[in-house]
Amino acid sequence: MKKIFCILLAGVIVLIYIFFIHKSPAEKLIHAGIKNIAEENIPALMELVSPEFKGENGSTFNDLPEILKLLFDTFDQIKVIVAEKNENEIDENKQIIVTLHYKVIANRGDQRVYLVGNPMNTEVIRFVLCKENKHWKICSASGYKLNKEELKELKNLF
Repeated sequence: MKKIFCILLAGVIVLIYIFFIHKSPAEKLIHAGIKNIAEENIPALMELVSPEFKGENGSTFNDLPEILKLLFDTFDQIKVIVAEKNENEIDENKQIIVTLHYKVIANRGDQRVYLVGNPMNTEVIRFVLCKENKHWKICSASGYKLNKEELKELKNLF
């Protein structure tokens, strides 16, 4: 009886670890990105991105610090809300495609604005994660709206 109880207890512990504690590489990366955006930590955000990064709007790794600085200089208390996340491993242990349905809310002075989405709807962004030197990095992104020029225009609206 003790042996069966121990086996069941071990099984429950493994299930708790798998479903509640263990996070996939994509979950860890997305969680770190959201945390670093909230903290406005550009160096930590850049560590999550591959030097080979390509955005669908033509942005590259070298453009991102300037875009992020403009974003953080323009808005405060930026909050990313993920409503849904899907992951697909493409090439075993080499690439993961992550699709997020998300909103981004921020403050500009005393005004609360939706940078992405609105109170009723989310937008979709797709990341391709690649494994580089045993670390997962964001290699490309599609579906995001803001580039340097649009961000500068948005800054002038407020």
